[in-house]
Amino acid sequence: MKISIRVRITNQLSVFTADMMAITIGLQWVEDVLLHRVVFYVDSEAVLLSVKFMASIRKDLVLEIHQSLFRLHRVGKNIRF
Repeated sequence: MKISIRVRITNQLSVFTADMMAITIGLQWVEDVLLHRVVFYVDSEAVLLSVKFMASIRKDLVLEIHQSLFRLHRVGKNIRF
């Protein structure tokens, strides 16, 4: 299955923030579809470590990612990075 979601973000955002937003948008999509196993391929170690340790300058996005992961886990959807 090939999925493409396009969202325009402001030019002033860092690549780090853009990657965090991409994960957030992807998780929101997964919450809306009927898939139960999803793999996210992320090439930003900084983003993955921020999510893992909940330590980031963008605590709002890290929290949003964790909330989405919790909601997905609660309904039986398995997400891997």
